[in-house]
Amino acid sequence: DAFNLTDSHSSRMAMSPATVAHLLADLGIESILQITCRDRNRIALQGDLLAAHALGASNVLCMSGDPPKNGDHPDAKPVFDINAIGLLRAISSLQAGTDLGGNELKGVPAFCAGAVANPGADDLAKELGRLEDKLEAGAVFFQTQSVYDRSVFERFMKAVEQYNAPILAGFIMLK
Repeated sequence: DAFNLTDSHSSRMAMSPATVAHLLADLGIESILQITCRDRNRIALQGDLLAAHALGASNVLCMSGDPPKNGDHPDAKPVFDINAIGLLRAISSLQAGTDLGGNELKGVPAFCAGAVANPGADDLAKELGRLEDKLEAGAVFFQTQSVYDRSVFERFMKAVEQYNAPILAGFIMLK
């Protein structure tokens, strides 16, 4: 079990999830830190990953992120320098001892890197192709978009059996 810590979900400003991950770790609570590419370029994303590692966060979920126009700061400029696959590659690079610019690190972070999958995608074949790309880029687990239809989820799980990757079903608690 782990708390999923969103990175300004739905493009709504919120506290940095790395800080919350650190506070939860102090309480002995496991978390999954979401990192989106929406608000930061590759330099800032890599810096945030190193900071998260220094604060004790090891589980990260790589996401491209929602456009700012949909959130509470619609005039904010989106960055999207890299996407979720690029972020997974950045993590792989950092874990190999270099940043995306080829610069050597003075230490090596360790992450359990995950990515998002959509069981309800209109084009399941395309979604499976993206899942394969994310695995090749370094994803070791997947978290799904919210699941509301058991038969759709079962169809998805049957289709991803071949990848032998852990799948965490996403759901949203009702208020």
